[in-house]
Amino acid sequence: MTKRYDDIELSIDANIDDESRDWLGDFNRCGIRINGKDILEYIKEAQIKILNRQNRDEEPLEYCHLIPGELYEYLQKAQLSNGTEKAMLVCCSCGVAECDSVEAHVIYTDDGVVWKDFNRIRCYDDYGLCFEFEKTQYAKFIDELRNIPDKK
Repeated sequence: MTKRYDDIELSIDANIDDESRDWLGDFNRCGIRINGKDILEYIKEAQIKILNRQNRDEEPLEYCHLIPGELYEYLQKAQLSNGTEKAMLVCCSCGVAECDSVEAHVIYTDDGVVWKDFNRIRCYDDYGLCFEFEKTQYAKFIDELRNIPDKK
């Protein structure tokens, strides 16, 4: 039986379609699509589950995609740490990665790359998300990311 991997691909400016986000500046933002779905959707769904489980009547936080150079740097740093450091994957709606990002461990295995243990950097509730990517497809994702300019 063949192992099923999650698909990963990049999109640009996937969540900055309107004038209300103009203040984020003249930067490209890297959307991460996993199995055809924006990572922001997975995060929102996970937050809603946590809020419901905690009986909290609140809206989930909003996030935006990172600038290409930032995302690339965080993923490379996580890779070099051999899974001990997490990579920030999206940032809060202010556009600053260190403010209140969502992060995950990035673990390289013999045949793939795993993203797991997702949480906000200011809150350690586990989002329950885990994705595993085939190494060749993940390497293509990283190469594409490295070649996207930060400025539009």
